[in-house]
Amino acid sequence: MPVADEQQIDSAQDGARRWFWPRRWRTRVAAGSAVVALVAGGAAWLDRERIAGDFIDDYLVANGVPATYDIVAIGPRVQVIEHLVVGDPARPDLTARRMVVELGVGWAGPEVRRVTLDGVRMFGSYREGQFSLGALDPLVFTDSAEPPALPAIDVVVNDARALIESDFGAVGITLDGAGRLDDGFAGTLAATAPGIGVEGCRVERATLYGKLTTASGAPSLSGPLRVSDLACGGASMARADIGTALSLKRDFTGAEADLVVEGAGIAMAGVAGDALSGTVKVNWGESGLAIAHDLALANVAVPQGRLASLSADGAWRGPSDASRGQWEGTLRGAGLVPAADLTASLAAAERGLDGTLLAPLLAKARGGMDRALTGSRFSAEAIVRHKRGEIALIIPEAALTSRAGTRVLALSQINAGIADEGISGLRGNILAGGEDLPSINGRIEQEAG
Repeated sequence: MPVADEQQIDSAQDGARRWFWPRRWRTRVAAGSAVVALVAGGAAWLDRERIAGDFIDDYLVANGVPATYDIVAIGPRVQVIEHLVVGDPARPDLTARRMVVELGVGWAGPEVRRVTLDGVRMFGSYREGQFSLGALDPLVFTDSAEPPALPAIDVVVNDARALIESDFGAVGITLDGAGRLDDGFAGTLAATAPGIGVEGCRVERATLYGKLTTASGAPSLSGPLRVSDLACGGASMARADIGTALSLKRDFTGAEADLVVEGAGIAMAGVAGDALSGTVKVNWGESGLAIAHDLALANVAVPQGRLASLSADGAWRGPSDASRGQWEGTLRGAGLVPAADLTASLAAAERGLDGTLLAPLLAKARGGMDRALTGSRFSAEAIVRHKRGEIALIIPEAALTSRAGTRVLALSQINAGIADEGISGLRGNILAGGEDLPSINGRIEQEAG
């Protein structure tokens, strides 16, 4: 990320440099003599630079913003400034190669009508839920009782770049655009975030390119988000192209996003799929994070065979750092092709019992299993609660239905704990039968230890 180098900072020492932290004493000139009257016209012209400097000085000092700059050109309504440095010159929060300030007169006196910024470099942070732009905070997060807000200033931004460092990683941003910053701004934003995420859940690279607009104090962004090499817990994804519509609250305390997802190379807990598609809705705010989704995997490989499709429709809720939370939803699968080993053991047993009374029974069971599983579909209502190192699984009900429409397996009130040591406390009800399968009506209880 380019920053203001030493040459830029040193060059700002030359010319008409302004420094306004702390505010300097300004000379007051007495009036009333004939000499002053004689030279008043010339003095007014020569004093324009000081007046312009004082205006900018007053504006920034009134907001507690330390900065230095060079005045390049002065006009009655336009001032041109170069080598702007805001914050500590050794580690500035903002630099600008050139700034053009257009002034006007309002009911309260002189006011800034438009600011054109060229070559801006800005640095910010998001730590422990707090967003900061360093020395610029007083202009964004006011001392009034009102919540933080974008300033009502008309701006033109050319070649602006920013680096935001956060608890989740660093984000580099570029921006070009124009309009009133809090209402009517329109521009193009591009962002890249290598290695962004939290412990145990990161992406190798994420990029975003979209249209940035503001309306009624709230910024919105729409455009494609591309992610590569996602690893989150036991899940992974090679790539994803995500159509993104993102909006922030006007006080930056929350955000909403509507996403249209297309992905490839997905794997999770023994499940692998060729393609992922669907929608996701994200809500983030002071109360935490909520993610609702309707996603489907195509051409899925599972330990029990293959599925034509596997879908998940549900929602996850928890704190922003995802250290704990709960997912609740429905899983559905269709077009099962069972693995060969599911019926291979029955076939081997049948051959071993050839010529006995049990052989026909095993043949019937094997045929029933093939009819029950091939082309079957299943659905399961599930709740997953998690915190670090522990997962609780609850399945209120689940069913497996044959291609002919016969329910061949039903589960209810299934509970289990999952940890590094394995599954514990498994219990629930099971009901099986139909398609020439043996009938079972029983209770599952895992013994302790």
